[in-house]
Amino acid sequence: AVLERPRSALVLTILAVILNTAVNAALIFGFWIVPEMGVVGAGIGSSLVNLVVLLLFFWYIARDPQFSSYRLS
Repeated sequence: AVLERPRSALVLTILAVILNTAVNAALIFGFWIVPEMGVVGAGIGSSLVNLVVLLLFFWYIARDPQFSSYRLS
């Protein structure tokens, strides 16, 4: 359970905060080839980052031997 091994959840959450900051800044203010989108960019960026982190959590659970008895993958 997460209470026994919090490191993976902590690492993914910290990664989510860093990614969210970078992607939101790029989409709000417009960097490189990304157009300036304002508040809409913040929503899109947050949604994309949350989707990526969700997929990373699923990937981690599928690879963790502790969850193999549940046959999730």
